[in-house]
Amino acid sequence: MIDPKYADLPGIAYDQPDIYETDDTLEGQGNQDYIEDDGNSVEKIYVNPTDAFNQFKDKRVNTKDVDFSDTISSKKKTGYNVSGKELYCRDEDETPVERYERLKQEIHELIDQVNNAKENPKENEELKALTDIVHQIEITGKELDDMNINKLLNGNSITNLTNYQEIRFKELTSQIEIFKQKNSIESSAPSKEASVTSQDGAKVGTLKYQMTYYPDKAKVQDIARISHLEKRLGYLENVIGISNESNTKCSQILKSQGITKSIEKLMANACLLNSAQLDILENKVTSLINKMDSVIQKKAMTAQDSRHEKVVTELYDLVKQSEHCVQILPQTIDRMLSLSALHRKAAEFANQLKELEDLKQNISGSLTNNKILLEEMQTNFTGNLEIIAKDITALNDRVKKLQK
Repeated sequence: MIDPKYADLPGIAYDQPDIYETDDTLEGQGNQDYIEDDGNSVEKIYVNPTDAFNQFKDKRVNTKDVDFSDTISSKKKTGYNVSGKELYCRDEDETPVERYERLKQEIHELIDQVNNAKENPKENEELKALTDIVHQIEITGKELDDMNINKLLNGNSITNLTNYQEIRFKELTSQIEIFKQKNSIESSAPSKEASVTSQDGAKVGTLKYQMTYYPDKAKVQDIARISHLEKRLGYLENVIGISNESNTKCSQILKSQGITKSIEKLMANACLLNSAQLDILENKVTSLINKMDSVIQKKAMTAQDSRHEKVVTELYDLVKQSEHCVQILPQTIDRMLSLSALHRKAAEFANQLKELEDLKQNISGSLTNNKILLEEMQTNFTGNLEIIAKDITALNDRVKKLQK
């Protein structure tokens, strides 16, 4: 509803929606830079990719019969089933150890499946006759557990079974070396017979071999080697530490001397921390501290006498400057002694001259005063003479009047 006081204003479009224009960009269109929070309340966790890969290696998640609902039922609630071993396909070649692990895992899964079927007889009525099968499965599982392939096969046999490709490669290289040695012996001894061919067409004294290469397995083996190397590298980084600063003392020592030299230097420094060496170092440190305290006290005492030291330095500089005048100094002293009487008389004459000047000033002052008094007397006499003349004239006039 429009306010009545704005109803009749011109320039307002009542049939159009309100539009508010601004020069700012929209929130979605602007470039919003992500600012990482470096506060103390944020905990930064370092995740090593190699450790994470090794943690989840050969793991799989079974999502069958997963139920996270809140419904009430007789069926047991199950979540994700995580198994630690990976099941191989039938087409792939399995080693005895891998087959043993696969069978063990399948038996455990079969036991879990039968137990779930026993808990739900209404849904799975056809599985009620599996009680005998469960007993046989448990016997088979016990036989597998009692087999304990680790005891039947020693460590070398297990490694041979797991690393089949590497063992075959080593056997091939050893056979090639033996064949090379045989060829060198046969070539050194002269043979009169011609070369004889075998039934399969190959010459006698030659080696025929066939190599099969699986790219997928080689790729997996390369990834396993790389992950093993990354694991070892991560362990070394955890032991030694990671530092990107190249100006530290430790990095400079490692660049110049190497790890072994640095370790030897650290061991030599650590040997100094023995109990016998520590007593010697403690005595040396205490003596050094006492000497430093005495030096500080002496320095403080000299700071108090800085004024006397300044005067002494000035006198010393003056003596240094007057060293070239030392030869003429006795003659100068004799001359000054001979001129002392003259200086004394000159001083007396100066004193007398000063007294004379003082007397002159006194006389000139008295003369000026007398001159002033004389002028005043002259003015007084002139005034008195004029008064007397006036009185005489007045007296003469009166006498003349009386005579008439």
